[in-house]
Amino acid sequence: HVVSICIRKGGIDTGQGHNEWLATIPRAPDVISMSFVPITSLLKGLPGSEFLGEAIRLYLI
Repeated sequence: HVVSICIRKGGIDTGQGHNEWLATIPRAPDVISMSFVPITSLLKGLPGSEFLGEAIRLYLI
Protein backbone atom coordinates (compact mmCIF):
# COMPACT_ATOMS: atom_id res chain seq x y z
CA HIS A 1 0.00 0.00 0.00
CA VAL A 2 1.11 3.52 -0.75
CA VAL A 3 -0.21 6.35 1.37
CA SER A 4 0.12 9.89 0.08
CA ILE A 5 -0.55 12.80 2.41
CA CYS A 6 -0.72 16.26 0.86
CA ILE A 7 -0.44 19.29 3.09
CA ARG A 8 -1.13 22.74 1.77
CA LYS A 9 1.39 25.40 2.76
CA GLY A 10 0.08 28.88 3.33
CA GLY A 11 -3.42 30.13 2.93
CA ILE A 12 -6.34 29.18 5.13
CA ASP A 13 -7.15 25.50 4.63
CA THR A 14 -10.66 24.76 5.82
CA GLY A 15 -11.34 21.94 3.37
CA GLN A 16 -12.46 24.21 0.53
CA GLY A 17 -11.62 23.66 -3.11
CA HIS A 18 -8.28 24.63 -4.65
CA ASN A 19 -9.38 27.97 -6.12
CA GLU A 20 -11.00 29.06 -2.85
CA TRP A 21 -7.87 28.09 -0.89
CA LEU A 22 -5.65 29.83 -3.47
CA ALA A 23 -7.53 33.09 -2.90
CA THR A 24 -6.64 32.98 0.83
CA ILE A 25 -2.86 32.84 0.34
CA PRO A 26 -2.31 36.64 0.32
CA ARG A 27 -4.00 36.83 3.75
CA ALA A 28 -1.99 33.98 5.27
CA PRO A 29 1.28 33.38 3.36
CA ASP A 30 3.77 30.74 4.47
CA VAL A 31 7.44 30.16 3.68
CA ILE A 32 7.86 27.22 1.33
CA SER A 33 11.62 27.32 1.01
CA MET A 34 14.36 29.64 2.13
CA SER A 35 18.07 29.76 2.68
CA PHE A 36 20.42 32.10 4.46
CA VAL A 37 23.52 33.65 2.96
CA PRO A 38 26.01 35.98 4.57
CA ILE A 39 24.94 39.57 3.94
CA THR A 40 28.46 40.33 2.76
CA SER A 41 28.05 37.85 -0.12
CA LEU A 42 25.47 40.21 -1.63
CA LEU A 43 28.19 42.84 -2.05
CA LYS A 44 30.91 40.68 -3.61
CA GLY A 45 32.79 42.58 -6.25
CA LEU A 46 31.65 46.02 -5.15
CA PRO A 47 34.27 48.55 -4.09
CA GLY A 48 34.57 48.77 -0.31
CA SER A 49 32.51 45.64 0.37
CA GLU A 50 35.26 44.23 2.58
CA PHE A 51 34.63 47.07 5.04
CA LEU A 52 31.15 45.74 5.81
CA GLY A 53 32.57 42.32 6.61
CA GLU A 54 35.15 43.86 8.90
CA ALA A 55 32.54 46.07 10.60
CA ILE A 56 30.31 43.06 11.26
CA ARG A 57 33.25 41.06 12.59
CA LEU A 58 34.21 43.89 14.97
CA TYR A 59 30.61 44.29 16.11
CA LEU A 60 30.31 40.59 16.96
CA ILE A 61 33.49 40.34 19.03
